[in-house]
Amino acid sequence: VSQSRYENEFERPETWSKSNPMLGTILDPEKLIEERNTAILKGEEAIVGFKTLNLNWWCDAPQTFIPEVIWNKSAKFSFSQELLYNRQCWAGLDMGATNDFCAFSLYFPPEDWQDYDQYQDTETEKMQYVRTPARIPGQHFALWWFWIPEFRFENRIANGMHSLRDWRKTGYIKLLDGNVIDPTEIEQDIKAILNKFNIRSMAYDRYNATSTAISLQKYGLPVFEFPQTMPMFAEPTKAFRDLVLKERFNHGQNPIATWMMRNAVPITDTNGNIKITKDEKRSVDKVDGIIASIMSIGAFMADRETSGSY
Repeated sequence: VSQSRYENEFERPETWSKSNPMLGTILDPEKLIEERNTAILKGEEAIVGFKTLNLNWWCDAPQTFIPEVIWNKSAKFSFSQELLYNRQCWAGLDMGATNDFCAFSLYFPPEDWQDYDQYQDTETEKMQYVRTPARIPGQHFALWWFWIPEFRFENRIANGMHSLRDWRKTGYIKLLDGNVIDPTEIEQDIKAILNKFNIRSMAYDRYNATSTAISLQKYGLPVFEFPQTMPMFAEPTKAFRDLVLKERFNHGQNPIATWMMRNAVPITDTNGNIKITKDEKRSVDKVDGIIASIMSIGAFMADRETSGSY
Protein backbone atom coordinates (compact mmCIF):
# COMPACT_ATOMS: atom_id res chain seq x y z
CA VAL A 1 0.00 0.00 0.00
CA SER A 2 1.43 3.38 -0.97
CA GLN A 3 2.60 5.52 1.91
CA SER A 4 1.60 8.80 0.24
CA ARG A 5 -1.92 7.56 -0.56
CA TYR A 6 -2.65 6.72 3.06
CA GLU A 7 -0.51 9.38 4.72
CA ASN A 8 -3.49 10.93 6.54
CA GLU A 9 -4.83 7.58 7.72
CA PHE A 10 -2.10 7.14 10.32
CA GLU A 11 -4.32 9.18 12.63
CA ARG A 12 -7.49 7.31 11.61
CA PRO A 13 -7.42 3.76 13.03
CA GLU A 14 -10.87 3.04 11.60
CA THR A 15 -9.29 2.96 8.13
CA TRP A 16 -6.41 0.58 8.93
CA SER A 17 -8.37 -2.56 8.08
CA LYS A 18 -8.17 -1.60 4.38
CA SER A 19 -4.47 -2.47 4.35
CA ASN A 20 -4.50 -5.13 7.08
CA PRO A 21 -7.51 -7.50 6.92
CA MET A 22 -6.42 -9.20 10.18
CA LEU A 23 -7.39 -6.08 12.13
CA GLY A 24 -10.48 -6.76 14.20
CA THR A 25 -10.18 -10.52 13.85
CA ILE A 26 -6.69 -11.69 14.79
CA LEU A 27 -5.32 -8.28 15.77
CA ASP A 28 -6.73 -6.10 18.56
CA PRO A 29 -7.35 -2.52 17.28
CA GLU A 30 -6.89 -1.03 20.74
CA LYS A 31 -3.50 -2.71 21.12
CA LEU A 32 -2.38 -1.40 17.75
CA ILE A 33 -3.42 2.12 18.71
CA GLU A 34 -1.26 1.82 21.83
CA GLU A 35 1.65 0.58 19.72
CA ARG A 36 1.19 3.52 17.35
CA ASN A 37 1.25 6.00 20.22
CA THR A 38 4.40 4.38 21.61
CA ALA A 39 6.04 4.59 18.18
CA ILE A 40 5.24 8.29 17.97
CA LEU A 41 7.07 8.87 21.25
CA LYS A 42 10.11 6.89 20.03
CA GLY A 43 10.54 8.83 16.80
CA GLU A 44 10.52 8.44 13.01
CA GLU A 45 12.22 5.04 12.75
CA ALA A 46 9.73 3.51 15.18
CA ILE A 47 6.86 5.07 13.21
CA VAL A 48 8.18 3.59 9.96
CA GLY A 49 8.50 0.21 11.67
CA PHE A 50 4.90 0.38 12.90
CA LYS A 51 3.58 1.30 9.47
CA THR A 52 5.44 -1.45 7.62
CA LEU A 53 4.80 -4.20 10.18
CA ASN A 54 1.21 -3.53 11.17
CA LEU A 55 -0.38 -1.52 8.36
CA ASN A 56 1.47 -3.08 5.41
CA TRP A 57 2.38 0.40 4.20
CA TRP A 58 5.42 0.88 2.00
CA CYS A 59 7.40 3.65 3.70
CA ASP A 60 9.96 5.50 1.60
CA ALA A 61 12.10 6.56 4.52
CA PRO A 62 14.82 7.39 5.08
CA GLN A 63 15.64 6.68 1.42
CA THR A 64 14.02 4.39 -1.11
CA PHE A 65 16.16 1.72 -2.74
CA ILE A 66 13.42 0.47 -5.10
CA PRO A 67 9.89 1.98 -5.16
CA GLU A 68 7.00 -0.28 -4.19
CA VAL A 69 5.19 -0.08 -7.50
CA ILE A 70 8.26 -1.20 -9.45
CA TRP A 71 9.07 -4.02 -7.04
CA ASN A 72 5.54 -5.37 -7.42
CA LYS A 73 5.55 -5.02 -11.21
CA SER A 74 8.78 -6.99 -11.44
CA ALA A 75 6.94 -10.15 -10.35
CA LYS A 76 5.26 -10.69 -13.71
CA PHE A 77 3.52 -13.91 -12.71
CA SER A 78 3.36 -16.36 -9.85
CA PHE A 79 5.32 -19.59 -10.14
CA SER A 80 6.05 -22.75 -8.19
CA GLN A 81 9.49 -23.96 -7.20
CA GLU A 82 9.03 -26.95 -9.48
CA LEU A 83 9.34 -24.62 -12.49
CA LEU A 84 12.98 -24.06 -11.55
CA TYR A 85 14.05 -27.59 -10.61
CA ASN A 86 17.33 -28.62 -12.24
CA ARG A 87 17.90 -25.16 -13.74
CA GLN A 88 21.31 -23.58 -13.25
CA CYS A 89 21.29 -21.19 -10.32
CA TRP A 90 23.60 -19.46 -7.87
CA ALA A 91 23.17 -19.07 -4.11
CA GLY A 92 23.71 -16.47 -1.39
CA LEU A 93 23.75 -17.22 2.35
CA ASP A 94 23.43 -14.51 4.99
CA MET A 95 23.37 -15.94 8.49
CA GLY A 96 23.19 -12.47 10.02
CA ALA A 97 22.78 -12.47 13.79
CA THR A 98 22.47 -15.93 15.31
CA ASN A 99 19.42 -14.82 17.30
CA ASP A 100 17.32 -13.45 14.43
CA PHE A 101 16.54 -13.98 10.74
CA CYS A 102 18.78 -16.12 8.55
CA ALA A 103 18.35 -16.08 4.77
CA PHE A 104 19.31 -18.31 1.85
CA SER A 105 18.54 -17.17 -1.69
CA LEU A 106 18.81 -18.64 -5.17
CA TYR A 107 19.18 -16.61 -8.37
CA PHE A 108 18.13 -18.09 -11.72
CA PRO A 109 19.19 -16.34 -14.92
CA PRO A 110 17.24 -17.19 -18.11
CA GLU A 111 17.89 -20.72 -19.33
CA ASP A 112 19.66 -19.46 -22.45
CA TRP A 113 21.91 -17.06 -20.54
CA GLN A 114 25.06 -18.63 -22.02
CA ASP A 115 24.04 -17.42 -25.48
CA TYR A 116 24.60 -13.88 -24.20
CA ASP A 117 27.64 -14.52 -22.01
CA GLN A 118 30.35 -11.93 -22.61
CA TYR A 119 32.97 -13.59 -20.39
CA GLN A 120 36.39 -14.06 -22.00
CA ASP A 121 39.40 -15.33 -20.02
CA THR A 122 41.95 -12.94 -21.51
CA GLU A 123 39.81 -9.83 -21.09
CA THR A 124 38.57 -10.38 -17.55
CA GLU A 125 41.53 -11.98 -15.81
CA LYS A 126 41.88 -9.21 -13.22
CA MET A 127 38.16 -8.43 -12.85
CA GLN A 128 36.10 -9.56 -9.85
CA TYR A 129 32.92 -9.80 -11.92
CA VAL A 130 32.86 -11.16 -15.44
CA ARG A 131 29.26 -10.73 -16.61
CA THR A 132 26.29 -8.37 -16.37
CA PRO A 133 22.87 -9.97 -15.69
CA ALA A 134 20.87 -7.03 -17.07
CA ARG A 135 22.35 -7.69 -20.52
CA ILE A 136 20.68 -11.10 -20.58
CA PRO A 137 17.13 -10.76 -21.96
CA GLY A 138 14.20 -12.58 -20.45
CA GLN A 139 12.87 -13.27 -16.98
CA HIS A 140 15.24 -13.78 -14.05
CA PHE A 141 13.92 -15.60 -10.97
CA ALA A 142 14.64 -15.63 -7.24
CA LEU A 143 13.75 -17.97 -4.40
CA TRP A 144 14.26 -17.57 -0.65
CA TRP A 145 14.36 -19.69 2.48
CA PHE A 146 14.23 -18.07 5.91
CA TRP A 147 14.85 -19.32 9.45
CA ILE A 148 14.32 -17.73 12.86
CA PRO A 149 14.83 -19.10 16.42
CA GLU A 150 11.70 -19.65 18.48
CA PHE A 151 12.62 -17.11 21.16
CA ARG A 152 13.07 -14.32 18.61
CA PHE A 153 9.93 -15.38 16.78
CA GLU A 154 7.82 -14.95 19.92
CA ASN A 155 9.64 -11.75 20.85
CA ARG A 156 8.98 -10.13 17.46
CA ILE A 157 5.31 -11.07 17.57
CA ALA A 158 5.04 -9.59 21.06
CA ASN A 159 6.57 -6.40 19.69
CA GLY A 160 4.00 -6.12 16.90
CA MET A 161 5.29 -8.24 14.02
CA HIS A 162 2.09 -10.25 13.71
CA SER A 163 2.72 -11.20 10.08
CA LEU A 164 5.30 -13.72 11.29
CA ARG A 165 2.49 -16.09 12.26
CA ASP A 166 1.14 -16.12 8.71
CA TRP A 167 4.61 -16.44 7.19
CA ARG A 168 5.29 -19.49 9.31
CA LYS A 169 1.87 -21.01 8.60
CA THR A 170 2.32 -20.61 4.84
CA GLY A 171 5.86 -22.01 4.88
CA TYR A 172 7.81 -18.88 4.09
CA ILE A 173 9.88 -19.16 7.25
CA LYS A 174 11.00 -22.06 9.41
CA LEU A 175 10.97 -21.85 13.18
CA LEU A 176 14.01 -23.32 14.95
CA ASP A 177 13.96 -24.51 18.55
CA GLY A 178 15.80 -22.47 21.14
CA ASN A 179 17.16 -18.98 21.51
CA VAL A 180 19.73 -18.98 18.69
CA ILE A 181 20.15 -20.34 15.17
CA ASP A 182 21.43 -23.91 14.97
CA PRO A 183 23.71 -23.94 11.88
CA THR A 184 23.60 -27.74 11.58
CA GLU A 185 19.85 -27.62 11.00
CA ILE A 186 20.29 -24.99 8.30
CA GLU A 187 23.03 -27.08 6.70
CA GLN A 188 20.65 -30.03 6.47
CA ASP A 189 17.94 -27.88 4.92
CA ILE A 190 20.34 -26.48 2.32
CA LYS A 191 21.56 -29.98 1.48
CA ALA A 192 17.94 -30.92 0.78
CA ILE A 193 17.65 -27.85 -1.46
CA LEU A 194 20.81 -28.94 -3.28
CA ASN A 195 19.10 -32.19 -4.23
CA LYS A 196 16.39 -30.25 -6.09
CA PHE A 197 18.27 -27.39 -7.72
CA ASN A 198 21.36 -27.19 -9.91
CA ILE A 199 23.34 -24.80 -7.71
CA ARG A 200 26.65 -23.87 -9.33
CA SER A 201 28.20 -22.00 -6.39
CA MET A 202 27.32 -20.17 -3.18
CA ALA A 203 28.49 -16.81 -1.86
CA TYR A 204 28.55 -16.46 1.91
CA ASP A 205 29.30 -13.88 4.56
CA ARG A 206 31.94 -15.35 6.86
CA TYR A 207 30.23 -13.74 9.87
CA ASN A 208 28.51 -16.72 11.53
CA ALA A 209 28.54 -18.73 8.27
CA THR A 210 32.08 -20.07 7.83
CA SER A 211 31.43 -23.46 9.45
CA THR A 212 28.25 -23.87 7.42
CA ALA A 213 30.09 -22.99 4.20
CA ILE A 214 32.85 -25.51 4.96
CA SER A 215 30.30 -28.24 5.63
CA LEU A 216 28.45 -27.51 2.38
CA GLN A 217 31.73 -27.43 0.47
CA LYS A 218 32.53 -30.91 1.75
CA TYR A 219 29.08 -31.94 0.56
CA GLY A 220 30.07 -30.84 -2.96
CA LEU A 221 28.86 -27.24 -3.23
CA PRO A 222 31.50 -24.76 -4.47
CA VAL A 223 31.58 -21.79 -2.08
CA PHE A 224 33.41 -18.51 -1.86
CA GLU A 225 33.62 -15.83 0.79
CA PHE A 226 31.76 -12.63 -0.02
CA PRO A 227 33.24 -9.74 2.02
CA GLN A 228 30.59 -7.28 3.14
CA THR A 229 32.40 -4.32 1.59
CA MET A 230 31.36 -1.58 -0.80
CA PRO A 231 33.67 -2.75 -3.65
CA MET A 232 32.30 -6.30 -3.39
CA PHE A 233 28.65 -5.28 -3.25
CA ALA A 234 28.58 -2.38 -5.71
CA GLU A 235 28.20 -4.23 -9.02
CA PRO A 236 25.85 -7.00 -7.81
CA THR A 237 23.68 -4.40 -6.06
CA LYS A 238 23.41 -2.39 -9.27
CA ALA A 239 22.62 -5.58 -11.18
CA PHE A 240 19.87 -6.48 -8.70
CA ARG A 241 18.44 -2.96 -8.92
CA ASP A 242 18.59 -2.82 -12.71
CA LEU A 243 16.80 -6.14 -13.15
CA VAL A 244 13.99 -4.95 -10.88
CA LEU A 245 13.77 -1.55 -12.57
CA LYS A 246 13.53 -3.31 -15.94
CA GLU A 247 10.75 -5.44 -14.40
CA ARG A 248 12.62 -8.66 -15.22
CA PHE A 249 13.33 -9.93 -11.69
CA ASN A 250 10.50 -12.27 -10.71
CA HIS A 251 10.59 -12.58 -6.92
CA GLY A 252 7.25 -14.35 -6.72
CA GLN A 253 5.92 -11.74 -4.28
CA ASN A 254 7.68 -13.49 -1.42
CA PRO A 255 6.21 -11.58 1.55
CA ILE A 256 9.34 -11.70 3.70
CA ALA A 257 11.56 -10.50 0.86
CA THR A 258 9.01 -7.75 0.18
CA TRP A 259 9.05 -6.68 3.84
CA MET A 260 12.84 -6.65 3.82
CA MET A 261 12.83 -4.59 0.63
CA ARG A 262 10.78 -2.01 2.51
CA ASN A 263 13.58 -1.91 5.08
CA ALA A 264 16.37 -1.62 2.49
CA VAL A 265 18.34 1.61 2.78
CA PRO A 266 21.05 2.24 0.14
CA ILE A 267 24.34 3.94 0.92
CA THR A 268 26.75 5.30 -1.66
CA ASP A 269 30.33 6.50 -1.80
CA THR A 270 32.00 9.32 -3.75
CA ASN A 271 32.58 6.97 -6.70
CA GLY A 272 28.88 6.26 -7.13
CA ASN A 273 29.12 2.74 -5.69
CA ILE A 274 26.06 1.46 -3.85
CA LYS A 275 25.19 -1.18 -1.27
CA ILE A 276 22.41 -1.94 1.19
CA THR A 277 23.35 -1.01 4.72
CA LYS A 278 23.08 -3.52 7.54
CA ASP A 279 23.77 -0.82 10.11
CA GLU A 280 20.96 -1.12 12.67
CA LYS A 281 21.17 2.62 13.32
CA ARG A 282 20.37 3.40 9.67
CA SER A 283 18.20 0.47 8.55
CA VAL A 284 14.52 0.28 9.49
CA ASP A 285 14.78 -3.46 10.21
CA LYS A 286 16.21 -6.69 8.81
CA VAL A 287 17.41 -6.88 5.20
CA ASP A 288 19.09 -10.31 5.21
CA GLY A 289 16.96 -11.69 2.38
CA ILE A 290 17.82 -8.82 0.07
CA ILE A 291 21.50 -9.11 0.97
CA ALA A 292 21.43 -12.86 0.30
CA SER A 293 19.77 -12.28 -3.07
CA ILE A 294 22.36 -9.68 -4.09
CA MET A 295 25.11 -12.08 -3.02
CA SER A 296 23.58 -14.84 -5.16
CA ILE A 297 23.69 -12.52 -8.17
CA GLY A 298 27.29 -11.73 -7.27
CA ALA A 299 28.05 -15.46 -7.27
CA PHE A 300 26.72 -15.67 -10.82
CA MET A 301 28.65 -12.60 -11.94
CA ALA A 302 31.91 -13.92 -10.48
CA ASP A 303 31.59 -17.53 -11.67
CA ARG A 304 34.48 -18.37 -13.99
CA GLU A 305 33.77 -22.10 -14.02
CA THR A 306 30.38 -21.96 -15.73
CA SER A 307 30.71 -19.99 -18.96
CA GLY A 308 29.17 -19.76 -22.37
CA SER A 309 32.61 -19.17 -23.89
CA TYR A 310 33.71 -22.77 -23.37
